[in-house]
Amino acid sequence: SSTTQRLNGLIHLIFKQIFDDENNNKIVEGWGEIGLPPKKAGCYEADFIDVQNYCQQFIKQIRENENINEFSTYDPFLNLNSQYFIQIRNDNSSQNSFEKCFRFLFSILDNCSFNFEPWSKQPKCGIEVAILDAWAKSISIPLF
Repeated sequence: SSTTQRLNGLIHLIFKQIFDDENNNKIVEGWGEIGLPPKKAGCYEADFIDVQNYCQQFIKQIRENENINEFSTYDPFLNLNSQYFIQIRNDNSSQNSFEKCFRFLFSILDNCSFNFEPWSKQPKCGIEVAILDAWAKSISIPLF
């Protein structure tokens, strides 16, 4: 693209793990950025309004499916080669509340009703990166 200005979207997710002792609460943040150059069919299909609409639908579906435990065994890496995400692929027997939450969010993201839209790839990718960023930070492994 030959534009002189760019508009990007920034996804910021904040997770708080709450323990009985307030001094032990842990906060993890995840960030995802979405490049939003002018729309171009087959290449750049999302604009800022599309990202907002996708995020609103994602949040709506989270609220409609609040039972995190129901999705705690969801494997967002099932279709990937086993050499990837080795540290967070496990047998689900030792999940902490962060991991349950991340698996839950991936199950919602992978089944978001807007995923059929041609512009859905950019906002989905931004949210996915933010979840992966937070997940990596929660286990002290850099995403990059």
